[in-house]
Amino acid sequence: MNVYETLKFIRISKKIKQRDMLPSTADHQIYNRIETGRRKISVDELFEALNTLQVTPSEFFTLVTNYKENQIKTIDSHLSSYSRKKFELDDEDKAQLLNDYFYLNNIETKTVSELCLFCDIKALCHNIVVEIEPISKYDLHLIFTMIKNRKNGYYTYYEYRLVSNTIILFPQEKISFLLDKMFPIENLETRDEKVINIASLAFNNAVTASLHERDYKQALYYIKLGKQQQINPRNFLFYFSLGYLEDLLNYLVTGNITYLNKVYTFIVLLENTNDSDFAEILKDEVKKLAFETQRKTQKKELKPVNMRTE
Repeated sequence: MNVYETLKFIRISKKIKQRDMLPSTADHQIYNRIETGRRKISVDELFEALNTLQVTPSEFFTLVTNYKENQIKTIDSHLSSYSRKKFELDDEDKAQLLNDYFYLNNIETKTVSELCLFCDIKALCHNIVVEIEPISKYDLHLIFTMIKNRKNGYYTYYEYRLVSNTIILFPQEKISFLLDKMFPIENLETRDEKVINIASLAFNNAVTASLHERDYKQALYYIKLGKQQQINPRNFLFYFSLGYLEDLLNYLVTGNITYLNKVYTFIVLLENTNDSDFAEILKDEVKKLAFETQRKTQKKELKPVNMRTE
């Protein structure tokens, strides 16, 4: 709930009429316009309304905040559920997805977590539901500006997830800026494993972006940078994926079939560990990079290969 929805919720719960909410105001339609979102509420009006409701400001804003936090958790759990279903959604799932999408779309100034989930839905679902738009240049501008304007280097889970899942869509100079700004991970030894794992994906997707642009020097730089991060050694997928990208890079540079064999060995390993969907994505990637016409891939054609929602 936003401020207006929370005012309405408490007012109805206490059985107070709209005309009684602002006793000092002669025009009773003013509060109606406030509650329905047609007019902004002033600080004085808000405190008068809270006094009528007999609710303290701290209690009121706790209600507002808790609702938003619960909404984020709920939407995130929906995305995780869709991922486990491999985005083969029934009508009920699609209806819920649209509800989540429009809820986030209608938030004028989004928090990091709201922007993250909004972009995840766009990236993962715009090909599934026609009403959902792909990630826009404006979305990317918001992401870049949000990270650029941060005064300190302690980035949170949703900030790393937001950047990791979209970094492939940025031009090279902005990819380099984002990695330099957000890494190494501050206070790495005290960080939750979930944060470290999602942050590490930024390097895999940065390498992928460079390979598609045939910028092999930059791809090698990102691979080396990723290896230097001291990411959790138990995060096997990160290191194996980085190794796969390095072998693919070496094949593209040298043409040595040994590297291509190692690439396919990794893909077979994925298939044998029941990650066949990821294996198919990589097969398609190898086909495009190694065997199709040597051309730069348009950014709009790229997808975050290692995109994760949890």
